[in-house]
Amino acid sequence: MCDVTVRELGNVHTWSIQCVLMINMFNEKIYLFLWWWFLVVAVLTIINFFYWLVISFVPAFSHDFVNRYLQYKGIKLGSRRGLESFVNDSLHKDGITVLRLISDNCGDLVTAEIVHHLWNIKQGNTNNAAKVPSVISKIEGEKSPLIDSDTSHDKSGDGEFHERE
Repeated sequence: MCDVTVRELGNVHTWSIQCVLMINMFNEKIYLFLWWWFLVVAVLTIINFFYWLVISFVPAFSHDFVNRYLQYKGIKLGSRRGLESFVNDSLHKDGITVLRLISDNCGDLVTAEIVHHLWNIKQGNTNNAAKVPSVISKIEGEKSPLIDSDTSHDKSGDGEFHERE
């Protein structure tokens, strides 16, 4: 509280009023901005939630999504039944969701390679499906540093990890 004296025609009045500090005015503007920002983010999140509900539970969107990547790799479908069997019996909703996330985060080329190899596995072409996709092997280079097939560092034979000498 701040005591303020006001002079009016010879009278002095003392008023106790609430002080307004400049920092409070800045805080008010900041919190007002944050409130609107969170409101916009909440609305966009709700819209995105309903978008994912629709594309996840309407089968036509899943079929078109997979068909687009199969056509991208040059696979011509004789009937819609083969695509429906692949989507409904092999990929299911969780597989489609993972492919959509891969598409969003890694791009269409990687997703097309993965869908192509999954299609080959479904069709029984296991000789082509066992190979690492060419895009992934180009990204990783010759050998991944995380996977080391050389087990010569375990000379003791006890199954424990030992540093190489």
